[in-house]
Amino acid sequence: MFKYPIFPPLFAVLLTTYTTYGATPMKDTEKASTVATLSSDHAALYALLTTNPAKALTTARSARVEFDKEVQEKTREICSHKRIEDVIHSLCLLQKTHEEKHPYFFLLECTGFFNNPPTEPCLLSRLHRPHIRDFFKNFVADKINETLKDSDSLTYASFGCGKCFLDATILAGVAQKNQPKSISVHLIDPTLQLATLYATFFGKSRKVETEKECDFDFLKKDLQEKTATFITHLKKIGVLEEIPPEKNFMLIAITLQETNTLCKHLENSIRAFFPKTTDVSITLHESGESYINYCAKNHISLADCLIAADIEDSVSLQKGSLKDCIKLFITSLQTNPKALCFYLGTDHKTEHKPGIIQQFSLSENAEKTTIITKTLIPE
Repeated sequence: MFKYPIFPPLFAVLLTTYTTYGATPMKDTEKASTVATLSSDHAALYALLTTNPAKALTTARSARVEFDKEVQEKTREICSHKRIEDVIHSLCLLQKTHEEKHPYFFLLECTGFFNNPPTEPCLLSRLHRPHIRDFFKNFVADKINETLKDSDSLTYASFGCGKCFLDATILAGVAQKNQPKSISVHLIDPTLQLATLYATFFGKSRKVETEKECDFDFLKKDLQEKTATFITHLKKIGVLEEIPPEKNFMLIAITLQETNTLCKHLENSIRAFFPKTTDVSITLHESGESYINYCAKNHISLADCLIAADIEDSVSLQKGSLKDCIKLFITSLQTNPKALCFYLGTDHKTEHKPGIIQQFSLSENAEKTTIITKTLIPE
């Protein structure tokens, strides 16, 4: 399995059930359509991201639960296909029917608990203290809108993006006052590691082509040797454990499709809020350092706005996420002193541990030292 908890249990069910034997592959006419339309029901759901993000999250979670439940009920049917490509197409068809009811149910947010068994809810959970993330969303959106007045483009980076729900709400807030011609989004999260490694190893772009389904080049006969080397590399660095080859193939396919769908739902949300925006791109990175190196290699600037939220949990601290985030912020400011860098956390020094926004900037003196301006979020 993967080193990171990328999928809900239903994908483990698919992986367990899948074998290399099954029914006849589907015909091309049965493949899922990627055409999206914005119905009145969809418009109302998108509006919730601006007017009532907590309700938007609960509706998205409910829709995801319904999808997960149906996948579980149809696991045998989905996995009856002989080829992995057809298993994924079958899953996409089911996904498409649920997208007709809810257009962004892959966009989610942590609502967990600190302890196991759970006794204390996460202090930044939108369902526990919704005002904290709402305040952060409005704060960041207002700052972005102030700087967008004289610009036709926005480059936005989300460190520890998770399932991108917070990013969708922030960008929805930006759309209320600005409609840039182009929006470039950079998603940074360790759960994107396999997708970024795959892109690098097979010479793909890290920009996600959301109109397409999963990339199946790793299954091509003429690339079998390269695929075997890729899987060996994943095992060596601890991304994959020792499981049968066909299970590895299935796991890679599911990962790529899951990532693609997440980006598709985010891009659809962006296009719903920015109808005048002609160019939207989403690029993937597994760490802040990876993002810095990507920009340097491709001779592009780091983002105009970088945000991070709630990365002080034990797992994130163990992986050095906070240190990596601060390094990214400082590097960005050194190359672009006007960059907006925001971090949402909690003030652990006070009894009630209120939410706190830390904005990073550079001093205007010759030393160019980093300044952190703290804004307490009122209860």
